[in-house]
Amino acid sequence: MMLNGVEFVELASQGGQARWFEQLLSALGFEKTHQHRSKDVALYRQGRINFIVNCEPDSFARRHYEKHGTAVCALGLGTAALPVLVARCRRHHCDFYETGVQPGELEIPAIRTIWDGLLYLVDTAAGQPHFYEVDFEALPGYGNGAEGPAGFGLTRIDHITQAVAPAEFEAQIRFYQVLFDLVANPEYDLHDSKGIVHSRSLFNTDHSVQLPVNTSADPDTSTSRFRQRFSGSGVQHIALRCNDIFSVARHLNPHNILPVPPEYYAALQAEFGLDEKLLARMDAFNILYDQKDGGRFFHIYTRHINGLFFEIVQREHYSGFGERNADTRLAVQEQEYQKMKALLLA
Repeated sequence: MMLNGVEFVELASQGGQARWFEQLLSALGFEKTHQHRSKDVALYRQGRINFIVNCEPDSFARRHYEKHGTAVCALGLGTAALPVLVARCRRHHCDFYETGVQPGELEIPAIRTIWDGLLYLVDTAAGQPHFYEVDFEALPGYGNGAEGPAGFGLTRIDHITQAVAPAEFEAQIRFYQVLFDLVANPEYDLHDSKGIVHSRSLFNTDHSVQLPVNTSADPDTSTSRFRQRFSGSGVQHIALRCNDIFSVARHLNPHNILPVPPEYYAALQAEFGLDEKLLARMDAFNILYDQKDGGRFFHIYTRHINGLFFEIVQREHYSGFGERNADTRLAVQEQEYQKMKALLLA
């Protein structure tokens, strides 16, 4: 298995936008645990999830921010076979980014992506230090363990969705297949009120890395609007896993959560015959639901920031992504977009 997990997600931001984003991470239960030893870079942790907020002035992140705004600029993918993976990337003529490592810092290989970000190849072989043990200093009260604070109960990255141009779609799929041995599900269509979004999901053997890729030729779909706002392709959606979504939901600010229309729950009851108390609890917290092949899936979406939004998921023997709920999510996001558009034009 070439990859064994997502080590970190790096966000590029500056000034007030960075503070606002850090407040959102805190509102999702993350805690600032580390500060970079020499740069304006902070680490927020919860469970095995690591978010880096990079505000360093002279950096790839700053240049990414100037082009795209506050956004995901890099992913750290774990591998226990780093020399093999680096050699493979070189054979396929990947564009390696020179990170400008300072003395005493980890040298983590990074390759450029189609979506204008970086993929860091993080060495997770036995005996290797965690990246934050070397480059970061733990704040008082925090350590360097494999798991961060328990927070609200989020445990790991579930999946990371990228939005790309139609001309980039197949190339992005092949990129992940050839370099990282990821398996791709068959293409399926998501029905946006403004058109069709085509999607394929890639994953490694144990599903510790899951990377859906979306595209749309219709200019007004959610995917296309993200690319217009973002000025290109990029990460649109990050899903975070938990073991008890109702416990997590009790901690969340309802104003940050994408609302679910009441008729959704009536349709859910008609289709699955769920317990009324369970339906009422889901309705109270705007939780979506699916079941398939004996498994169950609960999930919540946040409102977006610069087109980027989060999802919180609970899986019970369920391997999909809640595709049946995509129409509902896209419809509500379209309504929110139209409300914002009306306010801006008023």
